[in-house]
Amino acid sequence: MSRWENFCVVGIGGHARTKLLPGIAENGQKVVGLVSRQPSDTLPDGPIYPTVEAALPHLPPGTAILISSPPASHYIQAKAALSAGFDVFVEKPAFVSVDEAQDLATLCATNGTVLVEAFMQRYTALYSLLLEHIANNPPVVIDISFLIPAQPQGTFRNAEDLSASSLYDIGCYILALLDDIGINPAVFDIADVRDAGTMTEALELFGHSGTTVLRASIGVDAEYVNRVRVVGVEGDSTTFEPLFYGRPGTKMIGDRQIEDCNGFAAMLAVPREHWLANQPERLTSMIAVTKALGSLALQLAEFRLESRP
Repeated sequence: MSRWENFCVVGIGGHARTKLLPGIAENGQKVVGLVSRQPSDTLPDGPIYPTVEAALPHLPPGTAILISSPPASHYIQAKAALSAGFDVFVEKPAFVSVDEAQDLATLCATNGTVLVEAFMQRYTALYSLLLEHIANNPPVVIDISFLIPAQPQGTFRNAEDLSASSLYDIGCYILALLDDIGINPAVFDIADVRDAGTMTEALELFGHSGTTVLRASIGVDAEYVNRVRVVGVEGDSTTFEPLFYGRPGTKMIGDRQIEDCNGFAAMLAVPREHWLANQPERLTSMIAVTKALGSLALQLAEFRLESRP
């Protein structure tokens, strides 16, 4: 088997409609099932099921399950699919507790299924060039900013649960990047929180790795910012933007433009054999990032508690 040709998409919100489904279509792959509690005429052709469990008996062998539901739902849905022998892509953050991540990593090792945390930026040229730059130019500062103008209304992000917060939705990208460059994602602590527990919450993270200073700003701010600035030992500074981004288009390395691919399509076209070969390393990374998110969530809960009148 090479790449998957059939997908069942679970959770048909804006992310699936504008990024995942177009990525599948760009590759010439097929949607053979949809899991949604809100059927719509705008969905692609294919059977619609109310739950993952209802869909699984009707899917062709070799179908990959692509989970794009709210994070709190991921574990139950992924476990059902993996237990039935299906391979699974699960949107980031994959899981909201390290126990969930470890449980499903063990399940995959037992039954030979594939589990992919769908960090699409890892399959873009800009992300690869950033990793190459850092490997060849040891940084003294890595400054990361991922800020959005507003949280979308009427989605899981409006819930008070920490799994719906910017820490999980955005912070997971930053922690995965640290792991990809060989830095323990647990190095970060929360230095400050603005508007804790509100729809305009923003976090400042700070840490050290050896002689490298690490800073990150995530959450809601006046303007959209999606970049990583790397400062070298000679004081040289290079910015990569937008980094945590999967759509095709023009991106920047300093003043230089590059044309990048569709990271979603590139990710979904990777052969199954590749995912299976590097799964131990990927799942170890997933567990480390999930554990770091859990530690930061405890800190964020304290900030939120202290901010209450």
